[in-house]
Amino acid sequence: MLKNVCRQKNASLHNTEEEIKKMIKENIAWKANLPIQVLIADIKEWPIHFHNDIEVIYVLKGSVNIKSGGYAYRLSSGDIFIVNANEIHSIEEDAEENMVFCCHINKEYFTRYYPELENRFFFIRSKMQHSDGTEILRDRINQAMLEIMEKGRHYKDKVVETTHNMVAHMLASFSYSLEEGEQEERSGSKVLTRRLIRIINYICKNYSRKLTLNEIAERENLSIYYLSHIIKEYTGMSFQDFLNYLRAHESTALLTGTSKKISVIAEEMGFSAVRYYTKHFEISYGITPQEYRSRYKQGMLSRYDAGLLCKYSRSAPEDIKKVLKSRSEDLNRESLFRNITEPVIIEADISDVNAFAAKENLFPGRLFSTETMKPIARLYNIMDSFHEKVIASGINYVIAAAENDAGAAESLSILMYNLNDDICDELRQASFDKAAVLKCVENVDIDTDFLVKIKGLSGKYTVNRYKMSRENAITTYEDAINKQNFIGRRQMILNNWRTFPSIDFRQISVKTTLNLISRLSGFSAELILIDRVDDAK
Repeated sequence: MLKNVCRQKNASLHNTEEEIKKMIKENIAWKANLPIQVLIADIKEWPIHFHNDIEVIYVLKGSVNIKSGGYAYRLSSGDIFIVNANEIHSIEEDAEENMVFCCHINKEYFTRYYPELENRFFFIRSKMQHSDGTEILRDRINQAMLEIMEKGRHYKDKVVETTHNMVAHMLASFSYSLEEGEQEERSGSKVLTRRLIRIINYICKNYSRKLTLNEIAERENLSIYYLSHIIKEYTGMSFQDFLNYLRAHESTALLTGTSKKISVIAEEMGFSAVRYYTKHFEISYGITPQEYRSRYKQGMLSRYDAGLLCKYSRSAPEDIKKVLKSRSEDLNRESLFRNITEPVIIEADISDVNAFAAKENLFPGRLFSTETMKPIARLYNIMDSFHEKVIASGINYVIAAAENDAGAAESLSILMYNLNDDICDELRQASFDKAAVLKCVENVDIDTDFLVKIKGLSGKYTVNRYKMSRENAITTYEDAINKQNFIGRRQMILNNWRTFPSIDFRQISVKTTLNLISRLSGFSAELILIDRVDDAK
């Protein structure tokens, strides 16, 4: 259970320069064009830092200690903590091993859809950890983790949609106005959190101009002495030291991303003279601005960007699966818990003089010959109708080609089914009973990566991919079995949609070799058609 341990002691006991060196303004790297960034890890220590975005911390196993908003908290398994943009915080391990889900949410992206994010802050009290609202948030987080780990069809769209639902729920259940006067139950930690976020936000927006403690004190209706005290307690630095740290940090983008003179950067960051800029930059980074530019403009990462001050180890996928599986029965049916087999590497060289010589077809095509197997034989039947020459085959794939008058490959067809010997045997035994075939399809629990290497291609080609998913196959059989039962038009349309395959078209230029990757999850298949583009047309 989340426990408010204690108010932090005054940080003035620490050496100021050491505190500045420990402070990190974290720049989140948004990968895969997603507005969220996820880390699941055993955290040892994540020193005091802050960032422009929202962070959701969810303890999956064990416990951790968090310092934030002038308070210290102990989070146990199942607890959730929301860190606001520009909220200074740190994370440390507790006595036991932990597994923590850290999700950064791109505030700039989501503010376009939820403008109220600009003037709201998030806060989850201890007594809310077992509320319905927190349980819904846990479900959203579990769903996002599942989608990210599976990386299934259109997973990016699903992750974005899930995160939208997460943000909307957080706003509805855990957000409060940054301005005073909203009618709500007051608590000391919430009031302080609101005030601190407001203060840090104001400093972050105005650091590049002359900014005084007196100006902020008047805005907040506080005495200069009290304001100075809470900034020191919250950040571990005086107001002026924090302001100069922020200026130094923000200048790094100009040092590495522009050719502006050091004197110009110093002025733009709000320093009155280059010597003050150099002094405070050295305190923060241990080197001068010139040295930083020379070292990191060449692509090297700073110790701050590389996260070398953070101590954690990423959790193994299998360990994450176990924790997720224990938390939700609904997840047990998902493909996340299938077995990942050894990759299948397929090679074919169509420039070889023997490429089109007669070869035995090792693919179990007869398996799909009965009427009962028709729903899952669609891709095989399409390929078989081309009557092309087989140039490579195995138990779960076949490659065929059509040659032109010059004996070169004019087109290629690549068929892959997620099969092995055991699955083929079970399907043969069930091949005259649709219900039995459906059960076999549902029970296939393997994921396979296929790497196809085609040598001897040269020129422009269209690559057309037609993929039948596990859900497509299951829905088709369910419809065939239940066709005698009446269903409404709406359900009939929904079922029809679920049978639609995934189709992708693109044109590529090939010099010598074309590599294609296909991941098949559960009972699924993919047909890839490659055709030469005639430039004369």
